[in-house]
Amino acid sequence: MKAIEKFLILFIFLSFVQLMYSHEKVRQTEKQLEQTKKIIHQKTKEKEKYIKKEKSIQSELERIEKELKNIEVEKRKMGNEITQAKVSIEALKKNIEIMNSDLEFYGRILKISLNNFVYRHFVINPFLEENFNRRVKKNIIRKYAEQISGIKLKKNYAEILKEQQEIKKRKLENLSKQLENKKEKQKKLFLEKNKLLTQISIKKTQIEKEIKELIATQKELEKILNKLKKEKRKEVFLYSQQKPSTPIINRIFIKPISGEIVCKFGKEQINQDGSCVVRNGVIIQGISFDNVVSVEDGKVIFISQNFRSYGKLIIIEHKDNIHSIYGQLREILVVEGQYVKKGQVIAKTDSSGQIYFELRKDFICVNPELYLE
Repeated sequence: MKAIEKFLILFIFLSFVQLMYSHEKVRQTEKQLEQTKKIIHQKTKEKEKYIKKEKSIQSELERIEKELKNIEVEKRKMGNEITQAKVSIEALKKNIEIMNSDLEFYGRILKISLNNFVYRHFVINPFLEENFNRRVKKNIIRKYAEQISGIKLKKNYAEILKEQQEIKKRKLENLSKQLENKKEKQKKLFLEKNKLLTQISIKKTQIEKEIKELIATQKELEKILNKLKKEKRKEVFLYSQQKPSTPIINRIFIKPISGEIVCKFGKEQINQDGSCVVRNGVIIQGISFDNVVSVEDGKVIFISQNFRSYGKLIIIEHKDNIHSIYGQLREILVVEGQYVKKGQVIAKTDSSGQIYFELRKDFICVNPELYLE
């Protein structure tokens, strides 16, 4: 084959590959942009969750602070009541001591008075002293006795009051201890909640930073995508300007592998936004590591072990200026310049079992489905 014809084939094929490569870049960028938007949405939801938790914990901390203040007020009130009870108990103790002294004093006087009265009026002068004097002395003794009785009543009442104050004091002291325990628990809970709030605030700040970076990435991807779409539209236009009307082939070829066509020839919409891919060949789904055969007799004119996104590639020239193109291969079993027969094994499929296949007539791509058995 002449060098200029080979160059022309490669040029046309490279133009198509460049177009496909541009589409692939657009598709990958769109996918990356969509993924970034999805992550932003997830991070925003996560941020909202942390904000909700933060508000809940802040509300809980405010409640705990309020309860701690109430406990402190109640403790002070109880402290005052306990102090008052102690003062009252001390005062009652002193009064009881004084009354005990009075009882002892008046008891002695009453005893002495009674002894003197009995001795004077019943022993020494039982009949000589006038009744008037006796009555006076009896009244004095009676008053002493009444005074002692009154002091005893007051003392009993003071002791009852003292016991009541001591009971009240003990109750207040127990309540005060309970309040102190409650206060300690609330303080511990406050510290735990505050620590959790700090952790959540750190996480929220981190997520906000991630969202900010993701939004910047999103804007950058949108900018790149717009640029790629403009370049793609330009390449599609240039390619369509170079592409003449589709020729017709007057014969049928065998399939390069046994399987179904999973990606068709021509224009295909790939996204809901209307974006499309223009495919100059088809993708056939076979089985892993299967044989790839030549669709007709011909000569291998081009082989590549890594042709851009198409990987390993073979181009075979057939009669009537027809070319078959095989891409996405795992292993190539022929060499450039080799003549091959129809059905001869030229390569192997990879683990996916798929190959890319294209037919061209006069260097113009045609729909392989129309010419495959």
